[in-house]
Amino acid sequence: MGVPQYDDLMNPTLKALKTLGGCGHIREIEEEVAKELNLNSQDLQDIHRGNTTKLVYRLAWSRNYLKRFGILEKSERGVWCLTPKGQQIDSINKEEVKKKVKKIDSEPEEFEDDFLEIEKLDEDIIEDTEDIISPFDPKDIKIIVEPKTIDHLVTRLRYNEIDLNTEFQRKGNLWKSDVQSRLIESILLRLPLPAFYFDAEDDSKWLVVDGLQRLWSIKNFIINSEIEDEENPALELNGLEILTDYSGKNTTYDKLNRTMQRRILETPITTYLIQPGTPKQVKYNVFRRINTGGLGLNAMEIRNALNQGKPANFLRDLSEDTELRAILKLQDKRMEDRELLLRAYSFINRNYSEYEKPLSTFLDKAMESLDKKSNTELKNLANGIIDAIFFQVDLFGKHIFSRSIIGGRNRVKLNSALFEVWVSEVYKLTELEKEQLLTNRDFLINEYQSLLSKEDFIRAVATSTSGKGAVKIRFEYVRDLIKKFIQ
Repeated sequence: MGVPQYDDLMNPTLKALKTLGGCGHIREIEEEVAKELNLNSQDLQDIHRGNTTKLVYRLAWSRNYLKRFGILEKSERGVWCLTPKGQQIDSINKEEVKKKVKKIDSEPEEFEDDFLEIEKLDEDIIEDTEDIISPFDPKDIKIIVEPKTIDHLVTRLRYNEIDLNTEFQRKGNLWKSDVQSRLIESILLRLPLPAFYFDAEDDSKWLVVDGLQRLWSIKNFIINSEIEDEENPALELNGLEILTDYSGKNTTYDKLNRTMQRRILETPITTYLIQPGTPKQVKYNVFRRINTGGLGLNAMEIRNALNQGKPANFLRDLSEDTELRAILKLQDKRMEDRELLLRAYSFINRNYSEYEKPLSTFLDKAMESLDKKSNTELKNLANGIIDAIFFQVDLFGKHIFSRSIIGGRNRVKLNSALFEVWVSEVYKLTELEKEQLLTNRDFLINEYQSLLSKEDFIRAVATSTSGKGAVKIRFEYVRDLIKKFIQ
């Protein structure tokens, strides 16, 4: 049937939350809506753009509308709940919802900054869908398919030739022991396994693109049984559904008879290997296409995966600065903190006038540029960014990078568009110019509050922020504001 448009998902979203007892994580809501609409696997994997599916994209807009209509609210990161009004109704008129939201849109002060929430509408999503181009020559796709066996993977794991702790992955070893056990059971039953994807640029250290949790399960069961390590105990089979004779009896790999061990090691698997020399643009695209759901990588995790070394280390170290984290209350889930810092750096690296959509590609190129910098340049860059952030505290106190400074807002929410423009512009100031801003602090704040009430500036920092016009507006406004108070 295909994924309905956002307005036709409003009632299914309402029904899903009723089913979930009034509250649910976005993933739970998606699952309930998918069941309610009988969406098939092809529908669920249908891509809107980048690594975002149509279902995820349209449900995000649906929740956004229902929130502004007053029947949904966010209780915590990634969790949505019905409001008292929402609990009292079983269905809504989508045209009535759209009419009210359209009216709200004409009143800018009602918008909320929501960019750093896990539920944010990806700013690339909001860009015009016509702005899709062919980023590379299809002939550059260099991926080979190689049939192998579990034994091949075990040998590589044994010699640390597969990176299970890739700094770019969210987490490895996430599956509970019973889920891992059922994977081993599937192998023993000779059920086919999904394919494994690796970046084989360095043949001595494959990077996992897809299959990380399965690899951890194999390691925990086989490799860990070969060594005595209290911190990494061998997986003992439990929760099996068919081979129950092995379940809950301290069965580890070394306790299986040779026939069963051989059955595991000789299990055929399919591996897809991204070959050395594959252009980075191709790798970005492959990573995004493969990681489209569940525990897949997001854009920043993919970016980080393909820029190991100086770029990844620079952003990691910067994001882990203790004092910086205390001020910004940065979240490290899904590398949101690193993407925020990368956004600021991208406009330090290139003038806002050089910005071109999409934002994801602009950030990709900015991160790649870090690899060309010397260690001294990176150190100076990090110090400059940290100083620019700390300077905001002197200027705006607790209201740094937030529209809460205009008053009437109890919650201070960091706005990523304001973050990138203020950090990158202050970074370029001399110490004397910073002192002049501090001297004129009260006047600057008054002007800034007025700026935050301008309709075009609000749109540039609170709605479609990744458009070229929006970038130009917010940078020119802030730049003119700064110039007004320095000589």
